[in-house]
Amino acid sequence: MPHILVSLYAYVRRRGFGHEDAQDLTQGFLLQLLERKSFARVDKSKGLFRSFLLAGMNYFLADERIRATAQKRGGGGPVLSFDAQTAEQRYRLQPVDELSPDKLFERQWAQALLDAVLDKLEQEFRDAGRPSCSSDCAHSLWPAPRRPTSKRRRSWA
Repeated sequence: MPHILVSLYAYVRRRGFGHEDAQDLTQGFLLQLLERKSFARVDKSKGLFRSFLLAGMNYFLADERIRATAQKRGGGGPVLSFDAQTAEQRYRLQPVDELSPDKLFERQWAQALLDAVLDKLEQEFRDAGRPSCSSDCAHSLWPAPRRPTSKRRRSWA
């Protein structure tokens, strides 16, 4: 789920919200999905999960703008914990470009998914007692000017 949080957080930030507001909105959106059991109603035949999340986030943001009385963190409801510092650091490390919030979300989603796959691959190598392949993987997947930015991937370069 961390890759979902980071991708949604980056999307909200690119939509023009500040750090704290983006945290609140991302947590609020996911809390709403959990409370409404929306994940149980996801139907693969109706489209991609990330499209479902993006459309849902857009509706949520529109509703929040209308209300304009959003609760701040810890406002009486359960708090969904996520590493906001990591999300903000990754957002700030994004190259300065004119990507739309939708394109940034897609990029973040792909990057987070790749991180999860590489973490799983590393664990499988460790479990099998084989030497790490992370250095080779990193150099194969990312060209030199855009080397990985996460803490784990930085250690590969």
